[in-house]
Amino acid sequence: MATRSFKLRLHVLGSKLHKWLAIFVGVQVLLWMITGALMSFLDIEEVRSEHVVSRAPEVLPADAVMPHWLDSSEGVVSLATRAVGGRAVTEVRRDDGSVTLRDPDSGILLSPLPAASAQAIARYAWTGPPTTIATTRLIEDAVGTEFRGPFPAWQITYGDEDNTRVYIDASSGSVLAARSDTWRLFDFVWGLHIMDWTQRDRINSWWLLLFGIGGTIIALSGFVLLANRMPRIRRRARRPAAAVVAKNALHDAALRVRGERGVDLVAPAARALGPRHVAQLARSFAMLAVAAEDIKHFRRGATCKVNFFAGAYAQISGE
Repeated sequence: MATRSFKLRLHVLGSKLHKWLAIFVGVQVLLWMITGALMSFLDIEEVRSEHVVSRAPEVLPADAVMPHWLDSSEGVVSLATRAVGGRAVTEVRRDDGSVTLRDPDSGILLSPLPAASAQAIARYAWTGPPTTIATTRLIEDAVGTEFRGPFPAWQITYGDEDNTRVYIDASSGSVLAARSDTWRLFDFVWGLHIMDWTQRDRINSWWLLLFGIGGTIIALSGFVLLANRMPRIRRRARRPAAAVVAKNALHDAALRVRGERGVDLVAPAARALGPRHVAQLARSFAMLAVAAEDIKHFRRGATCKVNFFAGAYAQISGE
């Protein structure tokens, strides 16, 4: 019995917590579902305005000043001098997306970068606790969802506890990506979150949209059920607290008076409430007493009780 009682109390407590927390948390859940379904419905390229705005760089004009060693200025979009692996280089970018590194003075082609240069870039990029470079590998294909290009690229693995890797563009020497075990865990969870277990970057799948709409319906129906389970608030005419005291006093009188006379319970109530409220209470109890007498439900002393309430009513009515 005690176990059943504990389970019942636990059930009631859980039900109340579920109901009241649903009011606050459920609103945000509903917003998640609605906005998630909307984001799955919209095309990400349209959201970014990629269908109407081009981000392609402009080609340098033909009369632009070029280095003497540049064999062809066709399609060149930028020439920049920067440091790569501790030495100055000139970066040449073209409109087809290709990037080459050259010696600023002689124009000698320096890319693709050798492993030593990639390691030097990786050491310069590292800002964590002191560590070493564990492995260096030139890759030309995608590494799962961890890195998808551009290629060729150098994969540099540090010797830290988080198994951190950096991917360095072999053509430009730029750090393209940094990955760690923490990132890999996040990537896995992200795939579960957007329901893309392979590519983990598709948010416009039909099943994600379907589940978003279904979740919205569940959240809305939950609010409907919650509204039906909420305690109904009975709208009653507000009465002063003294009215409750007076009503209880008259009720006690109806139950406890056994022939006593001279017990004045109505006067205190009259002073607290005023004539109108107490008159209504006294009239109700007087009618109840008369009815009880008529059907002979009162025992000995019924006449005294009737007289008591009749006198109370007369007293109030007179005030």
